[in-house]
Amino acid sequence: MMRKITELMLILAVVFTAGQAADEESWCTTGWSCFFSAYYKFVSTPLSWVEAELHCQKLIPGGHLASLHSLEEQQFVLKLSKNNVIWIGASDSYKDRTFFWTDGSAWDYENWHSGEPNNFHGTREACVNSYYFSDDTWNDFICTAKFPFTCKVTGPSCLTNQIVG
Repeated sequence: MMRKITELMLILAVVFTAGQAADEESWCTTGWSCFFSAYYKFVSTPLSWVEAELHCQKLIPGGHLASLHSLEEQQFVLKLSKNNVIWIGASDSYKDRTFFWTDGSAWDYENWHSGEPNNFHGTREACVNSYYFSDDTWNDFICTAKFPFTCKVTGPSCLTNQIVG
């Protein structure tokens, strides 16, 4: 029970950490990809969801695990991640089955796999990954599992979708 409370506290601390606005010079960082008004970086090192979110926050000011707001954005992120199972910036750590994005953006799109989210076999699954079922859908999962992930930071609008650097 104490472990669950500690895990929940850590998740909440990560989620509510205030990010700084990224400055103009940080946008053209080698390895970042541009899609409309955001920049993305795929990280192939498998980390837990909390570790991945912290990594994104440290990687660039204003960075978080990727929030997804359309099928087109999700397809872009999956292509960038070479269709790996990845963590995305969604969690229901505050209230079961009430999901939110770690970057504070609106919950205006979802693409759950049939039967998800489900807290499989009664196990609390507070974090979300994409491409777990290889059909571009989402799955709730235990936060301590390790997967690659994609970071996202918003910025000046990109005129074209491109790989920067």
